[in-house]
Amino acid sequence: MKKYVKNSFGRYGGVIVLVVFFVLLISLSVGGALYVFYGDSWFGRNQADVVQTANQDYGTCVFSIETKSIKVKSNERKTIKIKSNDENASKAIKWTSSDKNIAFVDQDGTVIGLKKGKVKITATAGYYSSTCDVQVTSNPTEVSKDYSTAVTDDVQVTSNSTEVSKGYSTAFTANEVTLKKNKNDGSGRNLYSIDVNRKKNCVTVYTYDKDGKYTVPIRAMICSCGDGDNTPKGTFSIFVKNRWHPLFGDVYGQYVTGFNNDILFHSVPYEKMNQPETVEVQDYNGLGTSISMGCVRLAVADAKWIYENCDFGTTVRVYESDKDGPLGTPKSMKINENKTVYWDPTDNDKDNPYYSKAPTFTGADNVTVELGEYFDSMKNISAKDTSGSSIDKSNIKVDGKVNTDKAGDYLIIYTVSDDMGRSTTQYRVVTVK
Repeated sequence: MKKYVKNSFGRYGGVIVLVVFFVLLISLSVGGALYVFYGDSWFGRNQADVVQTANQDYGTCVFSIETKSIKVKSNERKTIKIKSNDENASKAIKWTSSDKNIAFVDQDGTVIGLKKGKVKITATAGYYSSTCDVQVTSNPTEVSKDYSTAVTDDVQVTSNSTEVSKGYSTAFTANEVTLKKNKNDGSGRNLYSIDVNRKKNCVTVYTYDKDGKYTVPIRAMICSCGDGDNTPKGTFSIFVKNRWHPLFGDVYGQYVTGFNNDILFHSVPYEKMNQPETVEVQDYNGLGTSISMGCVRLAVADAKWIYENCDFGTTVRVYESDKDGPLGTPKSMKINENKTVYWDPTDNDKDNPYYSKAPTFTGADNVTVELGEYFDSMKNISAKDTSGSSIDKSNIKVDGKVNTDKAGDYLIIYTVSDDMGRSTTQYRVVTVK
Protein backbone atom coordinates (compact mmCIF):
# COMPACT_ATOMS: atom_id res chain seq x y z
CA MET A 1 0.00 0.00 0.00
CA LYS A 2 2.77 2.46 0.81
CA LYS A 3 4.48 1.65 -2.48
CA TYR A 4 1.24 2.33 -4.42
CA VAL A 5 0.86 5.77 -2.85
CA LYS A 6 4.44 6.65 -3.53
CA ASN A 7 4.20 5.63 -7.19
CA SER A 8 0.87 7.50 -7.63
CA PHE A 9 1.90 10.88 -6.24
CA GLY A 10 5.55 10.75 -6.83
CA ARG A 11 7.96 13.04 -5.10
CA TYR A 12 5.56 16.10 -5.11
CA GLY A 13 2.38 14.34 -4.07
CA GLY A 14 2.33 15.83 -0.59
CA VAL A 15 2.87 19.31 -1.91
CA ILE A 16 -0.07 19.01 -4.30
CA VAL A 17 -2.41 17.90 -1.53
CA LEU A 18 -1.36 20.84 0.65
CA VAL A 19 -1.91 23.36 -2.20
CA VAL A 20 -5.41 22.07 -2.94
CA PHE A 21 -6.24 22.15 0.78
CA PHE A 22 -5.18 25.78 1.23
CA VAL A 23 -7.05 26.96 -1.96
CA LEU A 24 -10.27 25.46 -0.62
CA LEU A 25 -9.70 26.97 2.82
CA ILE A 26 -9.18 30.46 1.38
CA SER A 27 -12.29 30.14 -0.79
CA LEU A 28 -14.49 29.22 2.15
CA SER A 29 -13.16 32.08 4.26
CA VAL A 30 -14.28 34.83 1.82
CA GLY A 31 -17.74 35.56 3.23
CA GLY A 32 -18.80 31.95 2.79
CA ALA A 33 -18.93 32.41 -1.01
CA LEU A 34 -17.08 30.66 -3.80
CA TYR A 35 -16.07 32.82 -6.80
CA VAL A 36 -15.17 31.11 -10.02
CA PHE A 37 -13.55 33.41 -12.59
CA TYR A 38 -13.17 32.53 -16.26
CA GLY A 39 -10.63 35.02 -17.57
CA ASP A 40 -8.64 35.34 -20.78
CA SER A 41 -6.05 32.91 -19.47
CA TRP A 42 -8.69 30.63 -17.92
CA PHE A 43 -10.63 28.65 -20.46
CA GLY A 44 -10.55 31.43 -23.05
CA ARG A 45 -13.53 33.45 -21.63
CA ASN A 46 -13.74 37.17 -21.08
CA GLN A 47 -13.03 38.19 -17.50
CA ALA A 48 -16.22 40.28 -17.49
CA ASP A 49 -18.15 37.02 -17.48
CA VAL A 50 -17.90 36.26 -13.78
CA VAL A 51 -19.81 33.25 -12.63
CA GLN A 52 -20.78 33.54 -8.99
CA THR A 53 -22.24 30.86 -6.78
CA ALA A 54 -22.86 30.80 -3.05
CA ASN A 55 -21.84 28.19 -0.57
CA GLN A 56 -25.02 26.38 0.43
CA ASP A 57 -23.77 25.77 3.96
CA TYR A 58 -23.40 29.49 4.69
CA GLY A 59 -26.46 30.61 2.70
CA THR A 60 -24.71 33.83 1.69
CA CYS A 61 -25.88 35.71 -1.43
CA VAL A 62 -23.29 37.74 -3.33
CA PHE A 63 -25.72 40.59 -4.09
CA SER A 64 -29.18 41.92 -3.37
CA ILE A 65 -31.44 44.67 -4.75
CA GLU A 66 -31.55 47.73 -2.48
CA THR A 67 -35.10 48.84 -3.35
CA LYS A 68 -37.77 46.15 -3.57
CA SER A 69 -40.35 48.30 -5.36
CA ILE A 70 -40.32 51.39 -7.57
CA LYS A 71 -42.75 53.46 -9.65
CA VAL A 72 -42.01 54.86 -13.10
CA LYS A 73 -44.00 56.79 -15.68
CA SER A 74 -44.19 55.89 -19.32
CA ASN A 75 -40.84 56.64 -21.02
CA GLU A 76 -39.29 57.40 -17.63
CA ARG A 77 -36.02 55.70 -16.66
CA LYS A 78 -34.90 54.58 -13.22
CA THR A 79 -31.84 52.50 -12.35
CA ILE A 80 -32.19 49.70 -9.83
CA LYS A 81 -29.28 49.70 -7.40
CA ILE A 82 -27.69 46.58 -5.96
CA LYS A 83 -25.70 45.86 -2.81
CA SER A 84 -22.80 43.45 -3.11
CA ASN A 85 -19.61 42.30 -1.46
CA ASP A 86 -17.98 42.06 -4.86
CA GLU A 87 -17.14 45.02 -7.08
CA ASN A 88 -17.56 42.83 -10.18
CA ALA A 89 -21.06 41.67 -9.26
CA SER A 90 -22.78 44.09 -11.67
CA LYS A 91 -20.86 42.57 -14.57
CA ALA A 92 -22.15 39.11 -13.75
CA ILE A 93 -25.81 40.00 -13.22
CA LYS A 94 -28.39 39.34 -15.92
CA TRP A 95 -31.54 41.48 -15.77
CA THR A 96 -34.96 40.33 -16.98
CA SER A 97 -38.52 41.69 -16.97
CA SER A 98 -41.61 39.58 -16.48
CA ASP A 99 -43.35 41.61 -19.21
CA LYS A 100 -41.22 43.59 -21.67
CA ASN A 101 -44.32 45.29 -23.06
CA ILE A 102 -44.97 47.04 -19.72
CA ALA A 103 -41.44 47.75 -18.53
CA PHE A 104 -38.09 46.97 -20.05
CA VAL A 105 -34.84 46.57 -18.15
CA ASP A 106 -31.43 46.84 -19.79
CA GLN A 107 -28.32 45.05 -18.67
CA ASP A 108 -27.23 47.96 -16.51
CA GLY A 109 -30.34 47.58 -14.38
CA THR A 110 -32.10 50.62 -15.84
CA VAL A 111 -35.88 50.23 -16.02
CA ILE A 112 -37.86 52.02 -18.77
CA GLY A 113 -41.61 52.34 -18.31
CA LEU A 114 -43.55 51.57 -21.49
CA LYS A 115 -47.23 51.31 -20.57
CA LYS A 116 -49.39 51.22 -17.45
CA GLY A 117 -49.14 48.00 -15.48
CA LYS A 118 -47.03 45.97 -13.01
CA VAL A 119 -44.00 43.76 -13.63
CA LYS A 120 -41.32 41.98 -11.66
CA ILE A 121 -37.70 42.78 -12.48
CA THR A 122 -35.25 39.98 -11.68
CA ALA A 123 -31.48 40.15 -11.30
CA THR A 124 -29.69 36.81 -11.60
CA ALA A 125 -26.07 35.75 -11.18
CA GLY A 126 -25.27 32.09 -11.08
CA TYR A 127 -27.74 30.27 -8.80
CA TYR A 128 -28.93 33.37 -6.96
CA SER A 129 -31.41 36.08 -7.82
CA SER A 130 -33.11 39.13 -6.35
CA THR A 131 -36.31 40.86 -7.49
CA CYS A 132 -37.89 44.29 -7.61
CA ASP A 133 -41.58 45.08 -8.18
CA VAL A 134 -42.12 47.83 -10.75
CA GLN A 135 -45.33 49.76 -11.30
CA VAL A 136 -45.72 51.83 -14.48
CA THR A 137 -48.17 54.58 -13.60
CA SER A 138 -49.09 56.03 -16.99
CA ASN A 139 -49.57 55.09 -20.63
CA PRO A 140 -47.57 56.58 -23.46
CA THR A 141 -49.03 59.73 -24.97
CA GLU A 142 -51.17 58.80 -27.91
CA VAL A 143 -51.22 60.78 -31.15
CA SER A 144 -52.98 63.96 -30.15
CA LYS A 145 -55.77 65.55 -32.09
CA ASP A 146 -54.39 68.99 -31.23
CA TYR A 147 -51.32 69.49 -33.36
CA SER A 148 -49.12 72.54 -33.46
CA THR A 149 -45.64 73.78 -32.77
CA ALA A 150 -45.27 75.93 -29.65
CA VAL A 151 -42.83 78.79 -29.50
CA THR A 152 -39.95 78.15 -27.13
CA ASP A 153 -39.37 79.97 -23.88
CA ASP A 154 -36.36 81.87 -25.16
CA VAL A 155 -38.53 83.95 -27.45
CA GLN A 156 -41.24 84.47 -24.90
CA VAL A 157 -42.21 88.12 -24.94
CA THR A 158 -43.88 88.38 -21.56
CA SER A 159 -43.63 86.39 -18.37
CA ASN A 160 -46.67 84.31 -19.28
CA SER A 161 -46.25 80.63 -19.95
CA THR A 162 -46.00 79.31 -23.51
CA GLU A 163 -48.90 77.17 -24.62
CA VAL A 164 -49.54 74.91 -27.56
CA SER A 165 -52.30 76.08 -29.88
CA LYS A 166 -55.49 74.08 -30.39
CA GLY A 167 -55.77 72.77 -33.92
CA TYR A 168 -53.65 71.17 -36.63
CA SER A 169 -51.47 74.05 -37.73
CA THR A 170 -47.77 74.71 -37.59
CA ALA A 171 -48.48 78.01 -35.79
CA PHE A 172 -46.32 79.34 -32.98
CA THR A 173 -48.30 80.36 -29.92
CA ALA A 174 -47.51 82.22 -26.71
CA ASN A 175 -48.91 84.25 -23.83
CA GLU A 176 -51.98 82.14 -23.19
CA VAL A 177 -52.23 83.51 -19.66
CA THR A 178 -52.71 87.09 -20.83
CA LEU A 179 -55.13 85.99 -23.53
CA LYS A 180 -57.26 84.04 -21.05
CA LYS A 181 -57.36 87.03 -18.73
CA ASN A 182 -58.46 89.32 -21.58
CA LYS A 183 -61.21 86.87 -22.60
CA ASN A 184 -62.70 87.14 -19.13
CA ASP A 185 -62.24 90.85 -18.38
CA GLY A 186 -65.61 91.92 -19.85
CA SER A 187 -64.13 94.98 -21.55
CA GLY A 188 -66.04 94.41 -24.78
CA ARG A 189 -63.10 95.43 -26.96
CA ASN A 190 -61.81 93.24 -29.78
CA LEU A 191 -59.46 90.60 -28.42
CA TYR A 192 -57.06 90.72 -31.32
CA SER A 193 -55.13 92.84 -33.75
CA ILE A 194 -53.46 91.27 -36.80
CA ASP A 195 -50.13 92.20 -38.43
CA VAL A 196 -49.16 90.90 -41.86
CA ASN A 197 -45.48 91.15 -42.80
CA ARG A 198 -45.80 90.76 -46.57
CA LYS A 199 -42.06 90.47 -47.11
CA LYS A 200 -41.61 87.63 -44.59
CA ASN A 201 -44.98 86.04 -45.46
CA CYS A 202 -45.91 85.86 -41.82
CA VAL A 203 -49.09 86.75 -39.92
CA THR A 204 -48.74 87.68 -36.24
CA VAL A 205 -51.80 88.06 -34.00
CA TYR A 206 -51.66 90.26 -30.87
CA THR A 207 -53.87 90.78 -27.85
CA TYR A 208 -53.87 93.86 -25.65
CA ASP A 209 -51.64 94.63 -22.66
CA LYS A 210 -52.63 96.21 -19.33
CA ASP A 211 -52.74 99.62 -21.03
CA GLY A 212 -55.12 98.42 -23.73
CA LYS A 213 -52.48 98.43 -26.47
CA TYR A 214 -52.12 95.44 -28.79
CA THR A 215 -48.53 94.55 -27.93
CA VAL A 216 -48.79 90.96 -26.65
CA PRO A 217 -48.18 88.39 -29.43
CA ILE A 218 -50.25 85.23 -29.10
CA ARG A 219 -49.98 83.51 -32.47
CA ALA A 220 -47.73 83.48 -35.59
CA MET A 221 -48.70 81.78 -38.87
CA ILE A 222 -46.96 81.23 -42.20
CA CYS A 223 -48.74 82.68 -45.23
CA SER A 224 -48.35 83.61 -48.88
CA CYS A 225 -48.86 87.23 -49.85
CA GLY A 226 -48.74 88.75 -53.32
CA ASP A 227 -45.53 89.81 -55.01
CA GLY A 228 -44.55 93.47 -54.75
CA ASP A 229 -47.55 95.69 -54.00
CA ASN A 230 -50.17 93.09 -54.91
CA THR A 231 -50.94 92.92 -51.20
CA PRO A 232 -51.34 96.63 -50.38
CA LYS A 233 -49.71 98.09 -47.27
CA GLY A 234 -51.90 99.96 -44.81
CA THR A 235 -54.26 99.59 -41.88
CA PHE A 236 -57.65 97.98 -42.46
CA SER A 237 -60.33 96.04 -40.57
CA ILE A 238 -62.29 92.81 -40.99
CA PHE A 239 -65.68 93.42 -42.61
CA VAL A 240 -66.87 90.17 -44.24
CA LYS A 241 -66.67 86.37 -43.77
CA ASN A 242 -67.62 83.38 -45.98
CA ARG A 243 -67.24 79.66 -45.28
CA TRP A 244 -66.46 78.97 -48.94
CA HIS A 245 -65.93 81.67 -51.58
CA PRO A 246 -64.92 81.86 -55.27
CA LEU A 247 -61.44 83.25 -55.91
CA PHE A 248 -59.68 84.65 -58.96
CA GLY A 249 -58.61 81.98 -61.43
CA ASP A 250 -61.74 79.81 -61.21
CA VAL A 251 -60.73 78.33 -57.86
CA TYR A 252 -62.23 78.44 -54.34
CA GLY A 253 -61.16 79.14 -50.78
CA GLN A 254 -62.23 77.98 -47.33
CA TYR A 255 -62.67 80.18 -44.25
CA VAL A 256 -62.59 83.47 -46.12
CA THR A 257 -62.20 86.68 -44.12
CA GLY A 258 -62.11 90.03 -45.99
CA PHE A 259 -60.26 93.09 -44.67
CA ASN A 260 -59.53 95.39 -47.68
CA ASN A 261 -61.98 95.40 -50.60
CA ASP A 262 -61.18 92.15 -52.43
CA ILE A 263 -58.06 91.37 -50.35
CA LEU A 264 -58.85 88.40 -48.15
CA PHE A 265 -57.47 85.93 -45.64
CA HIS A 266 -58.31 82.47 -47.00
CA SER A 267 -57.10 78.91 -47.35
CA VAL A 268 -54.89 77.69 -50.15
CA PRO A 269 -57.09 77.45 -53.28
CA TYR A 270 -59.19 74.42 -54.20
CA GLU A 271 -60.22 73.28 -57.66
CA LYS A 272 -63.83 72.72 -56.58
CA MET A 273 -66.26 74.28 -54.12
CA ASN A 274 -67.00 72.25 -50.96
CA GLN A 275 -64.52 69.56 -51.99
CA PRO A 276 -61.52 69.77 -49.61
CA GLU A 277 -59.87 66.80 -51.35
CA THR A 278 -59.08 69.08 -54.35
CA VAL A 279 -56.49 71.41 -52.77
CA GLU A 280 -53.91 72.91 -55.13
CA VAL A 281 -50.84 71.03 -53.92
CA GLN A 282 -48.25 73.34 -55.49
CA ASP A 283 -49.91 76.37 -53.93
CA TYR A 284 -49.98 74.68 -50.53
CA ASN A 285 -46.30 73.79 -50.82
CA GLY A 286 -45.66 77.41 -51.79
CA LEU A 287 -46.74 78.78 -48.40
CA GLY A 288 -44.01 81.09 -47.19
CA THR A 289 -43.40 82.54 -50.68
CA SER A 290 -45.03 85.52 -52.41
CA ILE A 291 -47.17 83.70 -54.97
CA SER A 292 -50.74 84.87 -54.30
CA MET A 293 -52.65 87.35 -56.49
CA GLY A 294 -52.86 89.73 -53.53
CA CYS A 295 -54.81 87.87 -50.89
CA VAL A 296 -53.19 86.39 -47.80
CA ARG A 297 -53.21 82.60 -48.22
CA LEU A 298 -53.00 80.40 -45.14
CA ALA A 299 -53.11 76.72 -44.24
CA VAL A 300 -56.69 75.66 -43.53
CA ALA A 301 -56.18 75.46 -39.77
CA ASP A 302 -54.87 79.04 -39.65
CA ALA A 303 -57.50 80.49 -41.99
CA LYS A 304 -60.12 78.77 -39.84
CA TRP A 305 -58.62 80.25 -36.66
CA ILE A 306 -58.95 83.81 -38.00
CA TYR A 307 -62.44 83.07 -39.38
CA GLU A 308 -63.67 81.73 -36.02
CA ASN A 309 -61.83 83.98 -33.57
CA CYS A 310 -61.36 87.46 -35.05
CA ASP A 311 -64.50 89.55 -34.92
CA PHE A 312 -65.70 92.15 -37.39
CA GLY A 313 -63.79 95.37 -36.86
CA THR A 314 -60.54 93.60 -35.90
CA THR A 315 -57.62 95.74 -37.07
CA VAL A 316 -55.39 94.32 -39.81
CA ARG A 317 -52.07 96.05 -40.53
CA VAL A 318 -50.10 95.09 -43.64
CA TYR A 319 -46.46 96.18 -43.55
CA GLU A 320 -43.07 95.19 -44.90
CA SER A 321 -39.94 94.40 -42.90
CA ASP A 322 -36.79 92.30 -43.16
CA LYS A 323 -37.22 91.34 -39.52
CA ASP A 324 -39.33 88.44 -38.33
CA GLY A 325 -42.17 89.15 -35.98
CA PRO A 326 -41.69 88.62 -32.21
CA LEU A 327 -42.62 84.93 -32.44
CA GLY A 328 -40.74 84.23 -35.66
CA THR A 329 -42.09 82.64 -38.84
CA PRO A 330 -43.23 79.01 -38.67
CA LYS A 331 -42.62 76.40 -41.34
CA SER A 332 -45.31 74.59 -43.24
CA MET A 333 -45.32 70.85 -43.72
CA LYS A 334 -45.03 70.06 -47.41
CA ILE A 335 -47.36 67.66 -49.20
CA ASN A 336 -45.56 64.82 -50.93
CA GLU A 337 -46.41 65.49 -54.58
CA ASN A 338 -45.87 61.83 -55.43
CA LYS A 339 -48.89 60.96 -53.33
CA THR A 340 -52.45 60.94 -54.64
CA VAL A 341 -53.84 62.56 -51.49
CA TYR A 342 -54.80 66.15 -52.23
CA TRP A 343 -55.90 67.43 -48.86
CA ASP A 344 -54.47 70.21 -46.76
CA PRO A 345 -52.81 68.22 -43.92
CA THR A 346 -53.98 70.80 -41.37
CA ASP A 347 -57.66 70.33 -42.22
CA ASN A 348 -59.41 68.76 -39.19
CA ASP A 349 -62.12 67.21 -41.34
CA LYS A 350 -62.38 63.58 -40.18
CA ASP A 351 -62.48 62.49 -43.82
CA ASN A 352 -58.98 63.91 -44.25
CA PRO A 353 -56.57 60.96 -44.77
CA TYR A 354 -54.02 62.88 -42.69
CA TYR A 355 -56.44 63.17 -39.76
CA SER A 356 -55.01 60.29 -37.73
CA LYS A 357 -51.58 59.98 -39.35
CA ALA A 358 -48.24 60.68 -37.71
CA PRO A 359 -44.56 60.33 -38.66
CA THR A 360 -43.23 56.85 -39.38
CA PHE A 361 -39.86 55.15 -38.92
CA THR A 362 -37.99 52.77 -41.20
CA GLY A 363 -35.11 50.55 -40.12
CA ALA A 364 -35.93 50.50 -36.39
CA ASP A 365 -36.81 46.81 -36.18
CA ASN A 366 -35.49 44.59 -33.39
CA VAL A 367 -32.01 43.26 -34.13
CA THR A 368 -29.43 40.79 -32.77
CA VAL A 369 -25.71 41.59 -32.71
CA GLU A 370 -22.68 39.54 -31.74
CA LEU A 371 -20.64 40.10 -28.59
CA GLY A 372 -17.96 42.69 -29.29
CA GLU A 373 -19.58 43.78 -32.56
CA TYR A 374 -19.87 47.54 -33.22
CA PHE A 375 -23.46 48.79 -33.17
CA ASP A 376 -24.59 52.08 -34.74
CA SER A 377 -28.07 53.00 -33.47
CA MET A 378 -28.69 55.34 -36.45
CA LYS A 379 -27.56 52.99 -39.22
CA ASN A 380 -30.35 52.56 -41.80
CA ILE A 381 -32.75 54.62 -39.65
CA SER A 382 -35.02 57.08 -41.48
CA ALA A 383 -38.29 58.87 -40.79
CA LYS A 384 -41.09 60.41 -42.83
CA ASP A 385 -43.53 63.09 -41.74
CA THR A 386 -47.32 62.94 -41.72
CA SER A 387 -47.52 63.49 -45.47
CA GLY A 388 -44.84 60.91 -46.27
CA SER A 389 -41.97 63.30 -46.96
CA SER A 390 -38.51 62.57 -45.53
CA ILE A 391 -37.48 64.12 -42.22
CA ASP A 392 -33.85 65.09 -41.73
CA LYS A 393 -32.00 62.63 -39.49
CA SER A 394 -30.86 65.50 -37.28
CA ASN A 395 -34.46 65.78 -36.07
CA ILE A 396 -34.54 62.20 -34.80
CA LYS A 397 -33.90 61.87 -31.07
CA VAL A 398 -32.25 58.67 -29.86
CA ASP A 399 -32.41 57.54 -26.24
CA GLY A 400 -30.63 54.48 -24.86
CA LYS A 401 -27.32 52.70 -25.26
CA VAL A 402 -26.06 49.26 -26.19
CA ASN A 403 -23.08 47.62 -24.48
CA THR A 404 -21.92 45.01 -26.95
CA ASP A 405 -19.34 43.76 -24.45
CA LYS A 406 -22.11 42.29 -22.28
CA ALA A 407 -24.76 39.85 -23.44
CA GLY A 408 -28.41 40.77 -22.91
CA ASP A 409 -31.29 42.89 -24.21
CA TYR A 410 -31.02 46.66 -24.64
CA LEU A 411 -33.78 49.15 -25.48
CA ILE A 412 -33.32 52.04 -27.93
CA ILE A 413 -36.07 54.69 -28.07
CA TYR A 414 -36.47 56.78 -31.24
CA THR A 415 -38.61 59.94 -31.24
CA VAL A 416 -39.34 62.33 -34.09
CA SER A 417 -41.72 65.26 -34.66
CA ASP A 418 -42.73 66.86 -37.94
CA ASP A 419 -43.52 70.49 -38.77
CA MET A 420 -47.11 70.05 -37.61
CA GLY A 421 -45.93 68.94 -34.19
CA ARG A 422 -47.14 65.37 -34.68
CA SER A 423 -44.80 63.04 -32.84
CA THR A 424 -44.00 59.33 -32.98
CA THR A 425 -42.01 57.20 -30.56
CA GLN A 426 -40.70 53.76 -31.53
CA TYR A 427 -39.01 51.16 -29.32
CA ARG A 428 -36.27 48.87 -30.58
CA VAL A 429 -34.80 45.90 -28.72
CA VAL A 430 -31.16 45.14 -29.46
CA THR A 431 -30.07 41.68 -28.30
CA VAL A 432 -26.37 41.10 -27.73
CA LYS A 433 -25.28 37.47 -27.64
